[in-house]
Amino acid sequence: MLRIKIVDQGDPSEKFHVNSEDLISLNTFLRSEDYLTRKIIIKPYSNNMITIQGKNTAGIVKFGSFQLIIQPKILGEERTILEALSLIGTIDMVRLDHGTGLVEPSNMLDLIFLIFLGQIEELLRRGIYRGYVTNTSELTFLRGKIKFAESMNSLKERNRLMCEYDIYIGENIENQIICTVLKYGLDVVDNPRIKSRTLHYYRQFKNFTSQLPFPFNFEFEQLSYNSKNFYYRPVHQTAKFILEQLSIVDFTKSGGLGFNFSWLVDTPKLFEKLIERLFISLCSDKGIQQPIYQDRLKLKFSNKTRIFPNKLPMIDLYIKDANLIVDMKYKNITKDKSINWSDIYQIMSYKQIKSTNSAILLVYPYAGENEFEYYSTELINEDQQFITKLHVWQISVPILIKTLMKKKSRGQSSQYNAILKEFVTLL
Repeated sequence: MLRIKIVDQGDPSEKFHVNSEDLISLNTFLRSEDYLTRKIIIKPYSNNMITIQGKNTAGIVKFGSFQLIIQPKILGEERTILEALSLIGTIDMVRLDHGTGLVEPSNMLDLIFLIFLGQIEELLRRGIYRGYVTNTSELTFLRGKIKFAESMNSLKERNRLMCEYDIYIGENIENQIICTVLKYGLDVVDNPRIKSRTLHYYRQFKNFTSQLPFPFNFEFEQLSYNSKNFYYRPVHQTAKFILEQLSIVDFTKSGGLGFNFSWLVDTPKLFEKLIERLFISLCSDKGIQQPIYQDRLKLKFSNKTRIFPNKLPMIDLYIKDANLIVDMKYKNITKDKSINWSDIYQIMSYKQIKSTNSAILLVYPYAGENEFEYYSTELINEDQQFITKLHVWQISVPILIKTLMKKKSRGQSSQYNAILKEFVTLL
Protein backbone atom coordinates (compact mmCIF):
# COMPACT_ATOMS: atom_id res chain seq x y z
CA MET A 1 0.00 0.00 0.00
CA LEU A 2 1.24 3.48 -0.92
CA ARG A 3 1.80 5.71 2.13
CA ILE A 4 1.75 9.47 1.77
CA LYS A 5 2.97 11.65 4.64
CA ILE A 6 2.24 15.36 4.84
CA VAL A 7 2.38 17.99 7.59
CA ASP A 8 -0.56 19.97 8.91
CA GLN A 9 -0.47 23.52 7.47
CA GLY A 10 2.49 22.44 5.35
CA ASP A 11 3.14 22.15 1.64
CA PRO A 12 1.04 19.83 -0.53
CA SER A 13 2.28 16.30 -1.08
CA GLU A 14 4.24 15.27 -4.14
CA LYS A 15 2.10 14.24 -7.09
CA PHE A 16 1.07 10.60 -6.95
CA HIS A 17 -1.19 8.33 -8.99
CA VAL A 18 -4.51 6.86 -7.84
CA ASN A 19 -6.79 4.59 -9.83
CA SER A 20 -10.07 5.95 -11.16
CA GLU A 21 -12.21 4.06 -8.63
CA ASP A 22 -10.28 5.42 -5.64
CA LEU A 23 -10.29 8.93 -7.09
CA ILE A 24 -14.10 8.94 -7.34
CA SER A 25 -14.44 7.45 -3.86
CA LEU A 26 -11.98 9.95 -2.42
CA ASN A 27 -13.78 12.96 -3.89
CA THR A 28 -17.13 11.67 -2.61
CA PHE A 29 -15.65 10.97 0.78
CA LEU A 30 -14.08 14.39 1.19
CA ARG A 31 -17.38 16.07 0.33
CA SER A 32 -19.09 14.34 3.24
CA GLU A 33 -20.80 16.18 6.08
CA ASP A 34 -17.82 15.58 8.36
CA TYR A 35 -16.26 19.05 8.79
CA LEU A 36 -12.85 17.57 9.65
CA THR A 37 -12.78 15.58 6.43
CA ARG A 38 -13.41 18.78 4.49
CA LYS A 39 -10.12 20.16 5.84
CA ILE A 40 -8.23 17.91 3.42
CA ILE A 41 -7.59 19.61 0.09
CA ILE A 42 -7.15 17.57 -3.09
CA LYS A 43 -5.79 19.07 -6.30
CA PRO A 44 -6.25 16.85 -9.38
CA TYR A 45 -3.89 16.74 -12.36
CA SER A 46 -3.92 14.83 -15.61
CA ASN A 47 -3.54 11.04 -15.78
CA ASN A 48 -5.18 10.56 -12.35
CA MET A 49 -2.33 12.34 -10.59
CA ILE A 50 -3.22 14.30 -7.44
CA THR A 51 -1.66 16.23 -4.59
CA ILE A 52 -3.10 16.37 -1.06
CA GLN A 53 -2.76 19.07 1.58
CA GLY A 54 -3.97 19.14 5.17
CA LYS A 55 -5.27 22.28 6.84
CA ASN A 56 -5.79 22.49 10.61
CA THR A 57 -6.07 18.76 11.18
CA ALA A 58 -3.90 15.74 11.96
CA GLY A 59 -4.56 12.04 11.67
CA ILE A 60 -5.01 9.39 9.00
CA VAL A 61 -7.08 8.80 5.87
CA LYS A 62 -7.07 5.30 4.39
CA PHE A 63 -8.32 4.13 1.00
CA GLY A 64 -7.98 0.96 -1.05
CA SER A 65 -4.71 1.82 -2.74
CA PHE A 66 -3.09 4.36 -0.41
CA GLN A 67 -2.89 5.70 3.11
CA LEU A 68 -2.53 9.39 3.96
CA ILE A 69 -0.88 10.35 7.25
CA ILE A 70 -1.15 14.00 8.32
CA GLN A 71 1.43 14.83 10.96
CA PRO A 72 0.90 17.75 13.35
CA LYS A 73 3.16 20.75 12.92
CA ILE A 74 2.62 23.41 15.56
CA LEU A 75 1.42 21.05 18.29
CA GLY A 76 4.49 18.85 18.19
CA GLU A 77 4.76 15.07 17.86
CA GLU A 78 1.85 12.62 17.95
CA ARG A 79 2.74 11.48 21.46
CA THR A 80 2.72 15.11 22.59
CA ILE A 81 -0.81 15.46 21.23
CA LEU A 82 -1.85 12.42 23.27
CA GLU A 83 -0.45 14.10 26.38
CA ALA A 84 -2.44 17.21 25.46
CA LEU A 85 -5.62 15.16 25.10
CA SER A 86 -4.97 13.62 28.49
CA LEU A 87 -4.30 17.04 30.00
CA ILE A 88 -7.62 18.53 28.88
CA GLY A 89 -9.53 15.44 29.99
CA THR A 90 -10.39 13.95 26.59
CA ILE A 91 -8.64 10.65 27.31
CA ASP A 92 -7.18 9.06 30.41
CA MET A 93 -3.70 7.84 29.54
CA VAL A 94 -3.26 4.71 31.63
CA ARG A 95 0.04 3.94 29.99
CA LEU A 96 1.90 4.19 26.72
CA ASP A 97 4.72 1.80 25.88
CA HIS A 98 7.44 4.34 25.05
CA GLY A 99 10.56 3.07 23.36
CA THR A 100 9.35 -0.48 22.70
CA GLY A 101 9.21 -0.18 18.93
CA LEU A 102 5.62 -1.39 19.14
CA VAL A 103 4.08 1.48 17.21
CA GLU A 104 4.99 3.43 14.14
CA PRO A 105 5.30 6.99 15.54
CA SER A 106 3.57 8.62 12.58
CA ASN A 107 0.25 6.85 13.10
CA MET A 108 -1.69 8.57 15.85
CA LEU A 109 -4.68 6.24 15.55
CA ASP A 110 -2.50 3.26 16.41
CA LEU A 111 -1.22 5.16 19.44
CA ILE A 112 -4.78 5.91 20.57
CA PHE A 113 -5.71 2.24 20.25
CA LEU A 114 -2.60 1.32 22.22
CA ILE A 115 -3.95 3.47 25.07
CA PHE A 116 -7.42 1.97 24.61
CA LEU A 117 -6.05 -1.58 24.84
CA GLY A 118 -4.06 -0.66 27.96
CA GLN A 119 -7.26 0.65 29.56
CA ILE A 120 -9.10 -2.57 28.64
CA GLU A 121 -6.31 -4.59 30.24
CA GLU A 122 -6.74 -2.61 33.47
CA LEU A 123 -10.52 -3.09 33.22
CA LEU A 124 -10.22 -6.87 32.85
CA ARG A 125 -8.10 -7.00 35.99
CA ARG A 126 -11.04 -5.53 37.90
CA GLY A 127 -13.51 -7.84 36.22
CA ILE A 128 -16.25 -7.59 33.60
CA TYR A 129 -19.30 -5.61 34.66
CA ARG A 130 -22.33 -7.88 34.63
CA GLY A 131 -25.89 -7.37 35.68
CA TYR A 132 -29.18 -9.15 36.18
CA VAL A 133 -31.79 -9.13 33.43
CA THR A 134 -35.23 -10.70 33.55
CA ASN A 135 -35.80 -13.57 31.16
CA THR A 136 -39.01 -15.51 30.38
CA SER A 137 -38.95 -18.95 28.75
CA GLU A 138 -40.54 -22.40 28.76
CA LEU A 139 -38.68 -24.89 30.98
CA THR A 140 -39.10 -28.52 31.96
CA PHE A 141 -38.14 -27.60 35.53
CA LEU A 142 -39.06 -24.79 37.92
CA ARG A 143 -36.84 -21.72 37.89
CA GLY A 144 -37.68 -18.33 39.39
CA LYS A 145 -41.43 -17.83 39.46
CA ILE A 146 -44.16 -19.48 37.43
CA LYS A 147 -46.31 -17.42 35.10
CA PHE A 148 -49.52 -19.41 35.69
CA ALA A 149 -51.67 -17.96 32.91
CA GLU A 150 -49.06 -18.72 30.22
CA SER A 151 -48.17 -22.11 31.77
CA MET A 152 -51.69 -23.55 31.38
CA ASN A 153 -51.34 -24.02 27.62
CA SER A 154 -47.67 -25.00 27.64
CA LEU A 155 -48.30 -27.69 30.29
CA LYS A 156 -51.08 -29.27 28.23
CA GLU A 157 -49.33 -29.09 24.87
CA ARG A 158 -45.62 -29.49 25.66
CA ASN A 159 -45.46 -30.44 29.34
CA ARG A 160 -43.47 -27.29 30.10
CA LEU A 161 -43.69 -24.42 32.58
CA MET A 162 -43.50 -20.76 31.62
CA CYS A 163 -40.97 -19.31 34.10
CA GLU A 164 -39.73 -15.81 34.75
CA TYR A 165 -36.24 -15.60 36.25
CA ASP A 166 -33.16 -13.37 36.47
CA ILE A 167 -29.90 -14.20 34.72
CA TYR A 168 -26.47 -12.68 35.41
CA ILE A 169 -24.90 -11.65 32.09
CA GLY A 170 -22.40 -9.24 30.55
CA GLU A 171 -24.70 -8.26 27.69
CA ASN A 172 -25.06 -4.56 28.50
CA ILE A 173 -24.38 -1.22 26.84
CA GLU A 174 -21.14 -0.76 28.81
CA ASN A 175 -19.59 -3.87 27.22
CA GLN A 176 -21.27 -3.42 23.83
CA ILE A 177 -19.51 -0.06 23.36
CA ILE A 178 -16.09 -1.63 23.99
CA CYS A 179 -16.85 -4.60 21.72
CA THR A 180 -17.95 -2.23 18.94
CA VAL A 181 -14.79 -0.10 19.09
CA LEU A 182 -12.62 -3.23 19.14
CA LYS A 183 -14.40 -4.44 15.99
CA TYR A 184 -13.70 -1.08 14.30
CA GLY A 185 -10.10 -1.40 15.44
CA LEU A 186 -9.67 -4.64 13.49
CA ASP A 187 -10.39 -2.64 10.33
CA VAL A 188 -8.62 0.66 11.02
CA VAL A 189 -5.50 -0.24 13.06
CA ASP A 190 -2.38 -0.51 10.93
CA ASN A 191 0.30 -1.97 13.21
CA PRO A 192 0.15 -5.82 13.12
CA ARG A 193 1.03 -6.29 16.79
CA ILE A 194 -1.62 -3.82 17.94
CA LYS A 195 -4.14 -5.43 15.60
CA SER A 196 -3.30 -8.83 17.11
CA ARG A 197 -3.96 -7.51 20.62
CA THR A 198 -7.18 -5.90 19.40
CA LEU A 199 -8.35 -9.23 17.98
CA HIS A 200 -7.48 -10.97 21.26
CA TYR A 201 -9.65 -8.62 23.32
CA TYR A 202 -12.41 -8.56 20.70
CA ARG A 203 -12.75 -12.35 20.95
CA GLN A 204 -12.93 -12.10 24.74
CA PHE A 205 -15.74 -9.54 24.67
CA LYS A 206 -17.54 -11.31 21.83
CA ASN A 207 -17.97 -14.34 24.11
CA PHE A 208 -20.41 -12.52 26.39
CA THR A 209 -21.69 -9.46 24.53
CA SER A 210 -22.65 -8.22 21.08
CA GLN A 211 -21.58 -5.15 19.14
CA LEU A 212 -23.83 -2.21 18.41
CA PRO A 213 -25.19 -1.84 14.86
CA PHE A 214 -23.48 0.35 12.27
CA PRO A 215 -23.66 3.33 12.01
CA PHE A 216 -22.87 3.90 15.67
CA ASN A 217 -25.18 6.62 17.02
CA PHE A 218 -25.24 6.03 20.78
CA GLU A 219 -25.22 9.13 22.99
CA PHE A 220 -22.51 8.68 25.64
CA GLU A 221 -24.26 11.21 27.86
CA GLN A 222 -26.90 8.53 28.51
CA LEU A 223 -24.39 6.42 30.42
CA SER A 224 -24.49 6.49 34.19
CA TYR A 225 -21.81 5.17 36.52
CA ASN A 226 -22.03 3.76 40.04
CA SER A 227 -19.87 1.83 42.48
CA LYS A 228 -20.12 -1.28 40.28
CA ASN A 229 -19.09 0.10 36.91
CA PHE A 230 -17.16 3.33 37.68
CA TYR A 231 -13.90 1.83 36.34
CA TYR A 232 -15.48 1.70 32.86
CA ARG A 233 -15.48 5.51 32.62
CA PRO A 234 -11.90 6.04 31.23
CA VAL A 235 -12.38 3.24 28.68
CA HIS A 236 -15.66 4.79 27.49
CA GLN A 237 -13.99 8.21 27.41
CA THR A 238 -11.36 6.95 24.95
CA ALA A 239 -13.98 5.01 22.98
CA LYS A 240 -16.02 8.19 22.62
CA PHE A 241 -12.99 10.12 21.34
CA ILE A 242 -12.12 7.38 18.82
CA LEU A 243 -15.67 7.27 17.46
CA GLU A 244 -16.11 11.05 17.31
CA GLN A 245 -13.05 11.45 15.08
CA LEU A 246 -13.81 8.40 12.93
CA SER A 247 -15.64 8.74 9.62
CA ILE A 248 -16.32 5.50 7.72
CA VAL A 249 -17.68 5.02 4.22
CA ASP A 250 -18.84 1.73 2.66
CA PHE A 251 -18.26 -0.16 5.90
CA THR A 252 -20.83 -2.89 5.20
CA LYS A 253 -20.69 -2.71 1.41
CA SER A 254 -17.11 -3.93 1.26
CA GLY A 255 -17.47 -6.39 4.09
CA GLY A 256 -14.94 -4.54 6.22
CA LEU A 257 -12.10 -5.07 3.73
CA GLY A 258 -10.54 -2.14 1.91
CA PHE A 259 -13.23 0.32 2.95
CA ASN A 260 -12.56 4.04 3.23
CA PHE A 261 -12.18 5.85 6.52
CA SER A 262 -10.63 8.91 8.11
CA TRP A 263 -9.62 9.54 11.69
CA LEU A 264 -8.75 13.21 12.18
CA VAL A 265 -8.11 15.50 15.14
CA ASP A 266 -9.19 19.14 15.09
CA THR A 267 -5.83 20.76 15.94
CA PRO A 268 -7.11 24.38 16.37
CA LYS A 269 -9.77 23.14 18.81
CA LEU A 270 -7.13 21.25 20.77
CA PHE A 271 -4.98 24.40 20.92
CA GLU A 272 -7.94 26.41 22.25
CA LYS A 273 -8.61 23.82 24.96
CA LEU A 274 -4.97 23.93 26.06
CA ILE A 275 -5.00 27.73 26.34
CA GLU A 276 -8.28 27.53 28.28
CA ARG A 277 -6.56 25.11 30.65
CA LEU A 278 -3.66 27.58 31.00
CA PHE A 279 -5.96 30.47 31.93
CA ILE A 280 -7.86 28.33 34.43
CA SER A 281 -4.54 27.69 36.15
CA LEU A 282 -3.49 31.37 35.97
CA CYS A 283 -6.80 32.58 37.43
CA SER A 284 -6.64 29.96 40.17
CA ASP A 285 -3.12 31.02 41.15
CA LYS A 286 -4.16 34.68 41.37
CA GLY A 287 -7.42 33.91 43.18
CA ILE A 288 -9.69 35.52 40.57
CA GLN A 289 -12.89 34.36 38.92
CA GLN A 290 -12.55 31.58 36.33
CA PRO A 291 -12.78 32.50 32.60
CA ILE A 292 -16.12 32.63 30.82
CA TYR A 293 -16.04 30.38 27.77
CA GLN A 294 -17.06 30.86 24.15
CA ASP A 295 -20.56 29.33 24.41
CA ARG A 296 -21.59 32.00 26.92
CA LEU A 297 -19.97 34.86 25.02
CA LYS A 298 -22.12 34.80 21.89
CA LEU A 299 -23.42 38.21 20.94
CA LYS A 300 -27.15 38.60 20.42
CA PHE A 301 -28.26 40.10 17.13
CA SER A 302 -29.38 43.69 17.27
CA ASN A 303 -30.30 46.11 14.48
CA LYS A 304 -27.91 48.57 16.07
CA THR A 305 -24.92 46.37 15.27
CA ARG A 306 -25.44 46.65 11.49
CA ILE A 307 -23.94 43.17 11.20
CA PHE A 308 -25.69 40.09 9.89
CA PRO A 309 -26.45 37.53 12.66
CA ASN A 310 -24.13 34.90 11.14
CA LYS A 311 -21.32 37.45 10.88
CA LEU A 312 -21.27 38.49 14.53
CA PRO A 313 -17.70 38.23 15.86
CA MET A 314 -16.82 35.43 18.28
CA ILE A 315 -14.06 35.36 20.86
CA ASP A 316 -12.85 32.51 23.04
CA LEU A 317 -12.48 33.74 26.62
CA TYR A 318 -13.45 36.62 28.86
CA ILE A 319 -11.86 37.04 32.29
CA LYS A 320 -14.21 39.28 34.21
CA ASP A 321 -11.99 40.12 37.18
CA ALA A 322 -9.16 41.07 34.84
CA ASN A 323 -11.51 42.80 32.35
CA LEU A 324 -9.66 40.91 29.65
CA ILE A 325 -10.92 39.61 26.28
CA VAL A 326 -8.87 36.69 24.96
CA ASP A 327 -8.95 35.21 21.47
CA MET A 328 -6.81 32.25 20.35
CA LYS A 329 -5.57 31.85 16.80
CA TYR A 330 -4.03 28.62 15.56
CA LYS A 331 -1.60 30.35 13.20
CA ASN A 332 2.14 30.57 12.97
CA ILE A 333 3.17 34.26 13.05
CA THR A 334 6.88 33.90 13.69
CA LYS A 335 7.71 35.68 10.44
CA ASP A 336 8.08 39.38 11.28
CA LYS A 337 5.44 38.87 14.00
CA SER A 338 2.91 39.83 11.33
CA ILE A 339 -0.64 39.60 12.63
CA ASN A 340 -3.49 39.25 10.20
CA TRP A 341 -5.72 42.31 10.34
CA SER A 342 -8.80 40.09 10.31
CA ASP A 343 -7.73 38.78 13.76
CA ILE A 344 -7.57 42.34 15.10
CA TYR A 345 -10.86 43.37 13.47
CA GLN A 346 -12.61 40.36 15.01
CA ILE A 347 -11.59 41.04 18.59
CA MET A 348 -12.03 44.80 18.19
CA SER A 349 -15.53 44.31 16.74
CA TYR A 350 -16.50 42.23 19.73
CA LYS A 351 -15.09 44.85 22.09
CA GLN A 352 -16.96 47.65 20.30
CA ILE A 353 -20.31 45.86 20.11
CA LYS A 354 -20.10 45.00 23.82
CA SER A 355 -19.20 48.64 24.54
CA THR A 356 -16.51 47.59 26.97
CA ASN A 357 -13.14 49.08 27.87
CA SER A 358 -11.58 45.63 28.29
CA ALA A 359 -7.97 44.90 27.46
CA ILE A 360 -7.57 42.63 24.44
CA LEU A 361 -5.18 39.71 24.09
CA LEU A 362 -4.42 37.53 21.06
CA VAL A 363 -2.74 34.18 21.77
CA TYR A 364 -0.82 32.33 19.05
CA PRO A 365 1.21 29.11 19.03
CA TYR A 366 4.95 29.62 18.70
CA ALA A 367 7.12 27.37 16.55
CA GLY A 368 10.41 29.05 17.44
CA GLU A 369 13.02 28.10 20.00
CA ASN A 370 11.72 30.33 22.80
CA GLU A 371 9.20 29.09 25.35
CA PHE A 372 7.17 32.29 25.50
CA GLU A 373 7.19 35.68 23.79
CA TYR A 374 4.95 38.65 24.42
CA TYR A 375 4.61 42.19 23.21
CA SER A 376 1.99 44.90 22.94
CA THR A 377 1.16 47.68 20.54
CA GLU A 378 -1.14 50.67 20.56
CA LEU A 379 -3.98 50.74 18.06
CA ILE A 380 -4.82 54.18 16.69
CA ASN A 381 -7.47 55.38 14.25
CA GLU A 382 -7.08 57.45 11.08
CA ASP A 383 -7.00 60.65 13.16
CA GLN A 384 -4.04 59.30 15.13
CA GLN A 385 -6.22 58.94 18.21
CA PHE A 386 -5.49 56.12 20.66
CA ILE A 387 -8.12 53.36 20.61
CA THR A 388 -6.74 50.60 22.81
CA LYS A 389 -3.67 48.52 23.52
CA LEU A 390 -3.36 45.15 21.85
CA HIS A 391 -1.44 42.45 23.71
CA VAL A 392 0.00 39.45 21.89
CA TRP A 393 1.29 36.20 23.37
CA GLN A 394 3.18 33.52 21.47
CA ILE A 395 3.44 30.23 23.35
CA SER A 396 5.43 27.11 22.48
CA VAL A 397 2.71 24.45 22.65
CA PRO A 398 4.89 21.35 23.22
CA ILE A 399 6.60 23.14 26.12
CA LEU A 400 3.22 24.39 27.39
CA ILE A 401 1.91 20.80 27.53
CA LYS A 402 4.89 19.72 29.62
CA THR A 403 4.51 22.88 31.73
CA LEU A 404 0.85 22.19 32.53
CA MET A 405 1.53 18.52 33.26
CA LYS A 406 4.27 19.58 35.65
CA LYS A 407 1.92 22.16 37.19
CA LYS A 408 -0.70 19.43 37.61
CA SER A 409 1.80 17.51 39.73
CA ARG A 410 2.47 20.66 41.79
CA GLY A 411 5.66 21.55 39.94
CA GLN A 412 6.80 24.84 38.40
CA SER A 413 8.55 25.77 35.18
CA SER A 414 10.28 28.82 33.75
CA GLN A 415 7.66 29.12 31.01
CA TYR A 416 4.75 29.15 33.45
CA ASN A 417 6.43 31.68 35.70
CA ALA A 418 7.05 33.97 32.72
CA ILE A 419 3.41 33.67 31.59
CA LEU A 420 2.12 34.24 35.11
CA LYS A 421 4.28 37.36 35.47
CA GLU A 422 2.96 38.80 32.20
CA PHE A 423 -0.61 37.85 33.15
CA VAL A 424 -0.29 39.90 36.35
CA THR A 425 0.59 42.99 34.32
CA LEU A 426 -2.78 42.69 32.53
CA LEU A 427 -4.81 42.59 35.74
